[in-house]
Amino acid sequence: MNATKTPSLRSMVTAILCLVVLTGCTGLQRSHQVPEVYLTKLTPMASSGLEQRFLVGLRIVNPNRGAIDIAGLSYGVTVQGQKLVSGVSSNIPRVPGYGETEVTLEAATNLLGAARLLSELLSQPADAINYELEARLDVGRFALPVTVKEAGAIKLGAISGN
Repeated sequence: MNATKTPSLRSMVTAILCLVVLTGCTGLQRSHQVPEVYLTKLTPMASSGLEQRFLVGLRIVNPNRGAIDIAGLSYGVTVQGQKLVSGVSSNIPRVPGYGETEVTLEAATNLLGAARLLSELLSQPADAINYELEARLDVGRFALPVTVKEAGAIKLGAISGN
């Protein structure tokens, strides 16, 4: 009698089938690039109570062939390390492949947070104000959310004409 076991035909077919399925799934994965989100404007609106409302302009760029349907978006703008503006929206238009979409959303901040930022800027004058935009895009039922960050600085000398 032979002491070694030979694999059965059934287990060999199962192993080959699994290998074919895994190879096929790897071939289906496309190299999608992460969308880009840019802050285009931050305009104050009329305030009410301790809340200041802003219009936030965002440009969403799709560097991929296929269109992106965005189910929802949450975002926040941090200025000088302090979260100043945040908001959410589920009303985002489809972003065409190799295209971009401009959206204007309403956001809110607490005036006390803005007062802290103003106090910091007055006590520690700077040549520039640093900002960071963080946006989380919900791009579909079966896809993981995409987080996009943009950071930059606004030179104050350019605004005041110095």
